[in-house]
Amino acid sequence: RTLARPAARRAADAGTTGGPRDFRRRLAALGGPQQQSLLHGMVLGHVAAVLGHASAEALDSGRGFLDLGMSSLTAVELRNRLNAETGLTLPTTLIFDHPDPAALVRHLRDELGTGGTGSGDADQPLFAELTEFEAAVSGAELDDQDRARLAKRLQALQWKLGATTETTGERDDSDLDTTTDDEMFDLIDNELGLA
Repeated sequence: RTLARPAARRAADAGTTGGPRDFRRRLAALGGPQQQSLLHGMVLGHVAAVLGHASAEALDSGRGFLDLGMSSLTAVELRNRLNAETGLTLPTTLIFDHPDPAALVRHLRDELGTGGTGSGDADQPLFAELTEFEAAVSGAELDDQDRARLAKRLQALQWKLGATTETTGERDDSDLDTTTDDEMFDLIDNELGLA
């Protein structure tokens, strides 16, 4: 316990956010470079905390995790902190698979769905809202009835997207053969806003 230096950790902990949903909402609202900066600062803040430093400024961010003094125990603690902050389920081998802060940030961007550079998804409000929705779903406790209702709404949305992106004029209605009458009426009610 004396090696862990808990007082210094409390000082470093002061910068944590309000949970995965809040963090993902903040991340989704940012452009690519700002996302990179937020994730880099978050990773360094947690590394500083598990190593007992008062702030991330005490770290040389260009060095690898092992060179910074991370051990297997602090690696697990870092992984647990990142899981709690992002809502991800990261492996215990995280710092060994991604041995420096820059590599870890790239991995987190990919896992959080913000790592793409070609599509500009993070800059489009619709995709930011989708990221927020994904975070809400991952943090929600749904019973079977709510899960079924959500699945139906998502299927209806997928149907709408398929209808608006068709370019050949031919529809693939093969799944209609397996659709029950009740499912079809529910879909029509959803489309007409009657549900």
